[in-house]
Amino acid sequence: ESLEQSGTVLQDLGGRLRVLAGRLEMTVRRDDVRLQTPATNQPKQTPRIHKSAPVQVHTTRETTQELNVRGFRVEETLDAVDKFIDQAAIDDRSEVRILHGKGTGALSSAIREFLRHHVLVKSTRFAP
Repeated sequence: ESLEQSGTVLQDLGGRLRVLAGRLEMTVRRDDVRLQTPATNQPKQTPRIHKSAPVQVHTTRETTQELNVRGFRVEETLDAVDKFIDQAAIDDRSEVRILHGKGTGALSSAIREFLRHHVLVKSTRFAP
């Protein structure tokens, strides 16, 4: 199933890739990423994954259990968290991590309040 997102490969981690899709950074299996086809007017090139390659990210049960929203604004964070929780439910994940950083605590508070009322969330806790 495709996330319908274009992104950039940030780091090759062996069989997994760290990908930035919009403002969402995630780790996915290499098999779940494909190079986008170049525009029709551009000369053909041999597809290779490199640091700035545009990619299409596909979800599987092997996708990340972690969402990194450090540096996001509250509004865009809550949208990303909602989609992430929905995908976790589809993937039958019982536990996920949301990285929000420290800062002023506004993002942490907004996420916790959002999750407290989310129908798919049973409980939350701070990481050890």
